[in-house]
Amino acid sequence: MFFMVGVTVLLFSPIFLSPFVAGSLIDVTQTTNRSEYDSLLRERITSLISERESNVYIVLFDSLSQRTEALPVLETIGNIRIIFDSLPIVSLETFSQEISRLEKLGKVIRNERFQLISSDPLSMVGSNGLIQQYDQATNAVPLAISADDLWDKSESIRGNGVKIAILDSGVDKSHPAIEVAEEKSFVFDYASYYRNETVDDFHGHGTHVAGIAASRGINGRFLGVAPEAQIMNYKCADLQGQATIEGVTAAINEAVKDDAHVISISLGMGSNATSEISLVANEAVRAGTIVVVSAGNDGPGYYSMSSPASASLVISVGAWNESSGNVAEDAAAWNAVA
Repeated sequence: MFFMVGVTVLLFSPIFLSPFVAGSLIDVTQTTNRSEYDSLLRERITSLISERESNVYIVLFDSLSQRTEALPVLETIGNIRIIFDSLPIVSLETFSQEISRLEKLGKVIRNERFQLISSDPLSMVGSNGLIQQYDQATNAVPLAISADDLWDKSESIRGNGVKIAILDSGVDKSHPAIEVAEEKSFVFDYASYYRNETVDDFHGHGTHVAGIAASRGINGRFLGVAPEAQIMNYKCADLQGQATIEGVTAAINEAVKDDAHVISISLGMGSNATSEISLVANEAVRAGTIVVVSAGNDGPGYYSMSSPASASLVISVGAWNESSGNVAEDAAAWNAVA
């Protein structure tokens, strides 16, 4: 027994590895220092293990037809997870050494989980789900942008017949001022700390956004900008405010597929007009859907607008500060008061 244990220890020691494995892992002439050699060996082993771990990748194509033609090749590269039928995009699981083959087919994006919104639930949302700090004015949001001046001119301006897909932390359909016409979750179990998370809003951000867009009001108060619009709850961020590129892409794809007139995204990451999410948002616009994105909360200053608000084809929305009189004059400045 001792002999077997001793052999096991010997087999996996750096000294024993060198004549059998290390030669194929690293160039032993790189160093004569034992500790440095051990460090190089560990790094190389870690790299080899990483290469043998599968990851999820998103592949963007120039067109739907190009994607269709590439499917047989993709099947030889990895396990296809989702074929986004409304967008020229596919997600699949494969190994990192296959990236070079994928890059010959289209734009390759590694799926990652990232923080879309604050991990702390909104303090303005009480235990009953109602927005506690929204009673300072009867209809603060519509009045601020003079939406009420247009309501009487056309029913469509009030949102009648318009479907708005809210891509956020979910929408609380029990809220008395909100009616949800459709709801789906794109919070995938593999990327969430919580299994089988429902379409409900456990964070508060999504419900707040839905109310701004299309609250039907309570006794004539707290109306949204388009109070007669239909809310489509396409949840893509979990209760910690985290999402995946694959999940957000799936939500955008479904909104396009379900004929949403407007996709509302009050989420963001980084500040890059060619980021992964920006590219996906642009594809939705090319498919014929209006995409409206919040500018973010990182201004003022150049390059402070978040992604996908910085995407070339979306409508980015900032804010006007009435008390200070700060009216945005350019893409960098209006983000400062968002």
